[in-house]
Amino acid sequence: LLSLAVADACRGNAQRALTWALWALSCCMALTLSSLALERIAASCDVLSTTAASSVTLRVQGLASPTSDGRYRCRARVEDGKGLACEVWLVCDKDYAPGTCLGGVGSFASAGDDEWGTSLRMCCVAGTLSLAHVEWSEGPPEPLDTLARVRRALLRSIDPTRSPERALLAGSVCGERSALREMGISDLFAACGVAHLVAVSGGHLMVVSELMGHVLEAAGMRPRRRTLLLVVASGVFVAACGAPVSAVRAWLMYVVTRGGSLVGRRSHSLSAVCIVALAMALTNPGVTGELGYVLSVASVCGLCALSGYARYAIDVLLGRRRLAWVRPPKVRRALFRMSDAARASLATSLVALVVTLPLTAEAFGQVSLVGPAANVVLGEVFAAYVALGVIAVAFTPLPHVQAIALHGCDALGGLMISFLRLLARLPMGQVVVDGGLCLHVF
Repeated sequence: LLSLAVADACRGNAQRALTWALWALSCCMALTLSSLALERIAASCDVLSTTAASSVTLRVQGLASPTSDGRYRCRARVEDGKGLACEVWLVCDKDYAPGTCLGGVGSFASAGDDEWGTSLRMCCVAGTLSLAHVEWSEGPPEPLDTLARVRRALLRSIDPTRSPERALLAGSVCGERSALREMGISDLFAACGVAHLVAVSGGHLMVVSELMGHVLEAAGMRPRRRTLLLVVASGVFVAACGAPVSAVRAWLMYVVTRGGSLVGRRSHSLSAVCIVALAMALTNPGVTGELGYVLSVASVCGLCALSGYARYAIDVLLGRRRLAWVRPPKVRRALFRMSDAARASLATSLVALVVTLPLTAEAFGQVSLVGPAANVVLGEVFAAYVALGVIAVAFTPLPHVQAIALHGCDALGGLMISFLRLLARLPMGQVVVDGGLCLHVF
């Protein structure tokens, strides 16, 4: 980057030279902050190992997930009022809402040198703090408490434990994935290469934004006010889903893009994702160790750079049929739009598969060969499913109206789950990668 800055400066292009220099400075800052974060983790481990758990304050940072022994695990920030401040995995007997402060008696296990400990340190997590007894707890501040109550009410209306279809709905529109894991639906989606559909991210945010945009436009709201309201509403949706890293990245990209349009700047997805990714890394270096962040940024960058080429290659290989024999013209145009959407979905899924293949193969130990086909078939169906799910949760205060939307979600969800179960039973549907990079097909 510095060499590019010097080269542009020698050519007299001061603006490009300044841009490269700023990128170089930002990367140096990110590396410096990462080094400092790792040093702080090592120091925090030494302090926590000799500090009683009852003398520190724990603040819950994210949604909890159930463990195999009936307890709950979540990210929490540890503070002792004497300069100690780090993040740990908190294990306790109750599901506490994000923002809750608590204290109690327990034990701390620092991150070791094994694979799990290395992954913890990459995420700037000092270790695991297991509470045997909670002595006191204080609820989250008012905005977070209100959001937690609303989220609990929405989940009660959905009832995720009722059926796999309701578990899928809760995971798709509320970010609640506990029932998905317990019923094996998460494993089913992962085996078919469509796990990103149930992880709240850019696709969900786009559906919610378009749905609300049509409503606000029909209400006659002006474009500038509509944009500001969409940014705020989409942020509330991300927060209600537990603010997963992929959704936060997508929302920040949405803010950058919408903010640029308000000041008269053209949108550029690759620039937006680079700015957001660097800002998130500078704000929290540990986010670069989270698989969701890496997969999200890699897939978006890959799509921005390669999706056009992939779409052209598919058009060349498959040819462009005009469907002139189809009558009437409206049916021909509808079929052409469906074909165009299927080709775009195929190009997107192939690029995402290739770009994230080294990461997913290492993390999950398997690669789905039916993923592109599943994405082509389920792409538009799942978008309609999310839109109907958002409508269902929006009518939570009106149970009779909500019941109609929930029945529609159950029907669509059941069709998708049945289709994925059929794909999962196909021979040679997955390639399993072991530690020695050997491939096993079944």
